[in-house]
Amino acid sequence: MSAQRTTDQQIADAEARLDRLRQKRRQEETRKKILIGAMVLQQIGEDETAYRNLLQGLDEYLTQDRDRRLFDLPAHQTPGTPLNPSQQIED
Repeated sequence: MSAQRTTDQQIADAEARLDRLRQKRRQEETRKKILIGAMVLQQIGEDETAYRNLLQGLDEYLTQDRDRRLFDLPAHQTPGTPLNPSQQIED
């Protein structure tokens, strides 16, 4: 019975190690995004055209209204959705 417990413990240890490695990978990806963002922010701070291009790209890329608000972009409109509910055509 102790051999089974040892195997179970080895599996639990391997799963814990895998969880730590996944967490480390997420942290590394987050750090990459932060560093890329810092570089981009520095570049657009020096170039008005680059800033406008970035905002245009964000306007096309961001779909979540909470993300769009960070950049003072208007709420996302689903294609074919009227800007205002009062604009809907009633049958």
